[in-house]
Amino acid sequence: MKKENSQTGRGYTSYQPDGTRVTKSWGPEIADNSVATSYPDQSYKVESRDGTGYLSTADGKRTHWGPNKKDNYTITTDKTGNGQKVDLDGTKSACWGDGTQRVQNQDGTGHVSQVDGSLESWGPTASHNFKVKVGPNGEKEVTYLDGLKYREHKNGLVTELKPDGTKVE
Repeated sequence: MKKENSQTGRGYTSYQPDGTRVTKSWGPEIADNSVATSYPDQSYKVESRDGTGYLSTADGKRTHWGPNKKDNYTITTDKTGNGQKVDLDGTKSACWGDGTQRVQNQDGTGHVSQVDGSLESWGPTASHNFKVKVGPNGEKEVTYLDGLKYREHKNGLVTELKPDGTKVE
């Protein structure tokens, strides 16, 4: 059975005997040019004319695809809203409800960032290993694993600090 989308005149919905619903749309907007399929198991698939699309399953997994590298990734979300994204190159990122984000790159580098701008970074070289703390007035204190410390002020000035936190003269 086909049902015309009478409001826009730019699509129709068909219903299959197994409960599958297919909606085809077209029009001047990119979002108009797609095929959306809803399955009886609560999963759905969207395919766009630009070659991108995604499949979303009832367990919270959403697999994206497309012609560009950035189009290809998978997102998994649990019932609490926490999620993980895996890019085509294997880069993994996770996010939690409090805004904390963790990124693990294929080259062994990564970081955990907080909503306030604080960050902890790691990796195979000394320059990858540092922590950033954000003070109440917005100043950032950067501490490297080897003990080097810097303070970035809101006005853009950078101050080198001794390991005890005092200014290097």
